[in-house]
Amino acid sequence: MKEKRGIYWGWFVVLGAFLILSINYGSRYCFGIFIKPMSLEYQWSRSVISIAASINILLYAIGGILSGRLLDRMAPKWIMTIGGVITAAAFILAGFVKTPWQFYLVYGLLCGAGSACIGVVVSSSYVGKWFIKKRGVAIGITTIGIGFGTMVLTPLAGYIVKNYGWQTGFIFLGVMVFVIVVTFPQLLMGRTKPEDYGLLPDGEEGVKLSSTPAGDVDVPSLSMVPVLTDSRFWILTLCYTLAIMAEMSAFVHQVPYAVENNIGKVVAASSLGIIGGASIFGRFFFGWLSDRIKDAKYSASLGFLIMAVGMFILWK
Repeated sequence: MKEKRGIYWGWFVVLGAFLILSINYGSRYCFGIFIKPMSLEYQWSRSVISIAASINILLYAIGGILSGRLLDRMAPKWIMTIGGVITAAAFILAGFVKTPWQFYLVYGLLCGAGSACIGVVVSSSYVGKWFIKKRGVAIGITTIGIGFGTMVLTPLAGYIVKNYGWQTGFIFLGVMVFVIVVTFPQLLMGRTKPEDYGLLPDGEEGVKLSSTPAGDVDVPSLSMVPVLTDSRFWILTLCYTLAIMAEMSAFVHQVPYAVENNIGKVVAASSLGIIGGASIFGRFFFGWLSDRIKDAKYSASLGFLIMAVGMFILWK
């Protein structure tokens, strides 16, 4: 069984994953835009509102483990569609909250859990099944969607919140998530892996290996014990945990901090978009650097150093 030659389907998978990560991260990274107007309307403190973001991130992290396991058992389009519906509903319901616990439930729990199904774990893992030689390029293009979505959605959401209210802003994000994250997985993420369609990874021609359902094949299980007992794994975990904590602190509080320093609301929201644009450059640069130095840890260390300098300047 062979397919007609043309554009390799893996690149359509990359396109879908790019768009899904764009809307997923772009919508959640808009959170800081909503802090000030919600605080003024309900007289909630920043810490009360920020708890919702913390719950969201925690559920996203835990959900990433579960969604990764689901990816080995079902087609990605259904994982992403379910996650998209839950996330969209959470954003829309966030526009109608009246109490902190309601906000924690819809934005923290529901949005966090739903976004895990459309996050980088599912998207990058699925893209990786379609490429070997070009895997780095494919996953790199996919993850650029994070920066692209942040760059586009944050100023747009800032404009909507300024002119139409924060409730409309949440509803707008929910509709965007629903349209994109329900449509594109159904169109582009229905195929499991290239071998099932007469192809080899990277678009090379091959023969369909088997029509036997994946559930009937004995797949050797790989133990996690060697990983969990390796100190390098825990060092990496600690480093990236601290880095994400710093990054999300900026995302959550940067906009209200800027507004309090007499910076316009749309301009303040656009500052988050600049972070997204800079991250696109950073993904290219650090990927390029990692391929050209002896040990990639030096590339990561440079990135952490630049983040630390940026946070120090912001603090001053």
